[in-house]
Amino acid sequence: MAQAHPKPVYSRVVSLGLTVAPDDVWYIAYTGFLGTDLWLLSVDLWNTPRPVNPNNFTEVRMYVGTSTPRGYDDLSTWEPLLPLRVGMGAEASWLVDDGRLHMRWDMMKFFEGLPRRFGMTARRTTAIGYDVVNLSFQVSEG
Repeated sequence: MAQAHPKPVYSRVVSLGLTVAPDDVWYIAYTGFLGTDLWLLSVDLWNTPRPVNPNNFTEVRMYVGTSTPRGYDDLSTWEPLLPLRVGMGAEASWLVDDGRLHMRWDMMKFFEGLPRRFGMTARRTTAIGYDVVNLSFQVSEG
């Protein structure tokens, strides 16, 4: 049964990081399995481009799942964590340009049942520089 509020237990931060080259390839990262009763409190995304050029951007998608992905095709079938829909409902990416260095979402979302893990995919479609994308999930388990 879903809880109305997180239990008064400690929270922790689980983070992912990717170095994304300008090769138009989807890179992936995912956490280990987390608890069966899990509150996702917040998500933070940091973008550290090298070199900084406001005309460059990186596409980022965030997911939650219950399996172990073998690659992008597996991970992209997980549930979108922060779905962004455009047009007729097609999934889109969060675009992080070289001028936007931090984004934050307060979630307060409860997951129960199977252990969950969080994942991200990212690709850089511009031909200059690379990007370091870090994603942190503040969770409370129990």
